[in-house]
Amino acid sequence: MKNSLIVAAVAAALSSVAYVPAASAQSASELAQLKAQIEALQAKVAEMEKAQKAQTETQDKTLDMIAQQRANVGDWVGRFTWKGDFRYRNEDIKQEFVARERNRDRIRVRAGFVAKVNDTVTSEFQLTSSEPLSNGGYGDARSSNQTLTDASSRKRIFFDTAFVQWAPTASFKGTFGKMRYPFVRPTGSLFFDNDINPEGIALNWQQGTGSTPLGLFASAFYYQLAERSAGPDSTMAGAQIGWRADLTSTTRLTLAASYFDNGAVEGYNAVQDATLPGNAFGNTTTASPAVCRPGVVTATSTACIANDFNVVEAMAELSMQVGGQPLIFAIDYAKNNRADFVVSPTTPSGLDTAYMGGIQYGRVTGAHSWEVGYVYQKIENDALYGQWIDSDFAGGVTGSKGHVFKVGYGFGRNFRINGTYFFNDTNIDLPFLAGTTPVNDRKYRRLQIDLNVGF
Repeated sequence: MKNSLIVAAVAAALSSVAYVPAASAQSASELAQLKAQIEALQAKVAEMEKAQKAQTETQDKTLDMIAQQRANVGDWVGRFTWKGDFRYRNEDIKQEFVARERNRDRIRVRAGFVAKVNDTVTSEFQLTSSEPLSNGGYGDARSSNQTLTDASSRKRIFFDTAFVQWAPTASFKGTFGKMRYPFVRPTGSLFFDNDINPEGIALNWQQGTGSTPLGLFASAFYYQLAERSAGPDSTMAGAQIGWRADLTSTTRLTLAASYFDNGAVEGYNAVQDATLPGNAFGNTTTASPAVCRPGVVTATSTACIANDFNVVEAMAELSMQVGGQPLIFAIDYAKNNRADFVVSPTTPSGLDTAYMGGIQYGRVTGAHSWEVGYVYQKIENDALYGQWIDSDFAGGVTGSKGHVFKVGYGFGRNFRINGTYFFNDTNIDLPFLAGTTPVNDRKYRRLQIDLNVGF
């Protein structure tokens, strides 16, 4: 605008010069000098306009660059979904033939993110609290709890999940890393601990699409349990095939069959905290050199696992709406086809069967929502590989049976309280020695009160 006014002034000056009367005109030299000054002024104005145009273009480019950078930052931030939760637990444990009742407060903290790499690839990373194993290393695979103890000492953080997931189609995905279970498990079943995040490779296929797909589904997986430089690695390979269908508009049935093949576990110590006695988690052990691999049984380690674990599992779950609330019935059955080690002529072999039945009514989803549940479960000593089973039911050992009662109430969005009571027995087949007296059906009681916050 300023330059335009200058140009207008110059034009007016030229016009006045052109119409100066002859009688009052300056000499030719003066007129020439004035004309030269006006031309110089015009050139200067043109130069200023050019400079201003260049400056405007530079400013526009700078603004465009800033806008692009902001867009890039927004796109980068938008690729991440952050998540986490906190739980405060009070826990009371009573076990027959243990000197005293145990009461403790524990916390669990988990935080991480899911990153969208592109349209077909995502990655998840999560940290968690946990207590190190008794031998001082790593975090407990079956628990993310940290007991409040040791004079307010600093608490440890561990990797909980770290995996990449590739989904080239809506029906297929592959997962690589430390992941969540890739196979379907029935509501309430404690055959596998909820805190375990297995490590390896998994492939999943689903016939239907959408948030609640129907039809056939299948998965295959291969997990590392223990890597050994001087021997075969302990692993678990398996597969599941199932079917999910709506029987009515409010009733859904899910059926599935699975096979779990644990490799290089028979004849070896338990794979977690293996040097401590009792860490077979109820599985039958032996010191027989005919079973144990050389160097496994030492003065500082427990006897080796006596059986292989090739487990067949079948499950069913029926869910429906009753009174405006979800009602779920679930059953789970498993049998180990390799539980054939004979402990002694008077001790039964083939302790190979596990089963579970459960019901849940309601679901905590927000303020004033609630749920109640009940589970009965029995696991014979060698029906399931003890490293996988739930750590709370019967103290986390096989050779157990009993009841689980659950209740939950939501105070608000992502804020709820849960109570769980375990009314269990251990040593249901192989006795516990109370001094010199063998005891079966050893009582185990556990009460948990949890305050849960999600964020």
